[in-house]
Amino acid sequence: MIDQLPQELLEQILGYLPTASSITNVSQVSQKLYASVRKGENVIFHDFVKRQFPTIDAAPPWQKAAFGLTSRSRAWDRRAFVARECTPPRVEGEQTTPNGRGQTFGFMPVIDSYEVTSTSQSMRREVLAWGAGGRIVARTVQGKSTKWSSFSFPQDDRPENDILDLRLLRPHQNRNERGESMFIRRANRELALLQWTPGENDWVIISTYLVPAETAIDCVDISEDDEPLVAVCNSGSIHLFPLHTSKAKNRAKSVLLLAGPATTKQRKRCAKFLSSSRLAIAPQYLEGRQPAPIEVFDIKATESPSTHIHVSQQLEPNVSSGTHVSGRIGANVLATIDDTTAGEDSELLLSGWSDGVVRMYDLRISHNPIREFSDPVDDGQIFSILPIGQERFLAGSHQNGCLKTFDMRLNGRVYDYTATHSSSQRFFSRGPPKTGRKSGRDINIFLAVTTQRGAPASRPLHLQRGARASTYRGSLYSLTSPSPSSPTIYVGIENHVIQIDFINSDDLQSNRGGMRDLMDDRPILNLSCYERPRTGHESTDPVLLKKQTWQKDLVGTDKGHHNEPGWDERWHMEQLRGSKEKSGSWRLPARPSNRRGSASRPS
Repeated sequence: MIDQLPQELLEQILGYLPTASSITNVSQVSQKLYASVRKGENVIFHDFVKRQFPTIDAAPPWQKAAFGLTSRSRAWDRRAFVARECTPPRVEGEQTTPNGRGQTFGFMPVIDSYEVTSTSQSMRREVLAWGAGGRIVARTVQGKSTKWSSFSFPQDDRPENDILDLRLLRPHQNRNERGESMFIRRANRELALLQWTPGENDWVIISTYLVPAETAIDCVDISEDDEPLVAVCNSGSIHLFPLHTSKAKNRAKSVLLLAGPATTKQRKRCAKFLSSSRLAIAPQYLEGRQPAPIEVFDIKATESPSTHIHVSQQLEPNVSSGTHVSGRIGANVLATIDDTTAGEDSELLLSGWSDGVVRMYDLRISHNPIREFSDPVDDGQIFSILPIGQERFLAGSHQNGCLKTFDMRLNGRVYDYTATHSSSQRFFSRGPPKTGRKSGRDINIFLAVTTQRGAPASRPLHLQRGARASTYRGSLYSLTSPSPSSPTIYVGIENHVIQIDFINSDDLQSNRGGMRDLMDDRPILNLSCYERPRTGHESTDPVLLKKQTWQKDLVGTDKGHHNEPGWDERWHMEQLRGSKEKSGSWRLPARPSNRRGSASRPS
């Protein structure tokens, strides 16, 4: 009967099916239905994506988007991911140590990425770039082709030549017809626009942006407009440059002086364009015990160099409630949350603070945070934030190599693979999860990779062994994802960039949805994680450390392990022989101490 329906009505009905595989199954009933689904697949899968993932800014082809988003959602629920290192080809003559010239630590990668999909060819192109000390590394992946490019400044091992900021220009901003463009800031105060051709090392500095020698450069940001603005900020002024100019050397078009002298000695920690006319800046107080609020400036009508601008909003941190102690705290990182439903500039702002709390602000209604996200186990400073639509976000801690996941679900959850389990049971081997999202518990992932002190910066992690090797317990300096619908994120740790793909093990092994296209021959890193206690249950929720491994690695061994129901098959908990207790199980003390860091990391 259904194959007798008009095409328009059939498309409307199929767009309401709960899973992408259901739509495919309907098309296999008969040749007529197959032809009808193929004819209207753009409409059917477009409706499915917009209905099941309304807060994700997805792009066509819609069938690929539907399968990709449903697979990623299931991977998130099952804590399924594959971690590998991004290792560029070795370049002759590159530095041999990451801490040359007497440095005691390596470089801190600044990363950016984006992806676009060609509708006509259904081919995804992903661009990734990061700063490695005084060197730039760029990778372009299109289909099965991967091209690397790199550029080194003279004496790139010296700390004064390090790259502190790196921003890739998006396609609507890029004027390089032969390749890509990026804006960088270096520790030696150089601000520059570079262009290069993927796969070639023909890098060209197109423009530089000059700031007076007596003026400090604390932080920079670039607007997302077609004609981007560069904002260079310090404690007393904001210098605005048009990014695209015909000059090789440029001075600021506008110098906006902040009204009145700063009452407290400070520096500007980070800046973020909220729109083409509003700029948020997070100061860091250098004295006293007062928390530093985020300042929002309206820069639209300030073209005169002598204009003094006032703070239009001051976003206060809430440090008087809960266990957070009032003191000198400030925001380390700012990120906007895309609002795909409104079609306007986002009014939602995420901020990561030095007291370990992530605060969300709605700029329309309050100067105080509308939500706070904290971790009762790890209270390290938040150095990086990555929102994924309005579903969740990730936060990078400054200690223990800890990557935190938070579920924010501003509009509630729409797609839930466990709710459609009965209609697609054959795809799953272990049933719907009994823990995790249902119990409201997010996870912390330890990037506890093995690093070797004094090893060359170009040496891959899987080759870092020896007497001086140890587990990484440092900071996660940067986070980026090519798009809100991408299953991939990139994490910057000291001297290395880690790629994490949220893929189910069974999807990968069966190549369901073409998941093997995301993989290559790079060694896979086995990480560990644990579920954070729920709010109010810190002393009763067990914090169980789980480890990743491939099942084939356990075949023929005497390792006892337990696959957790609802978790990806790679996760297991080791169990001591003859013991019913799972090793790795621990709990927070019933009365946690107020001293910072009292809750230690599980061993």
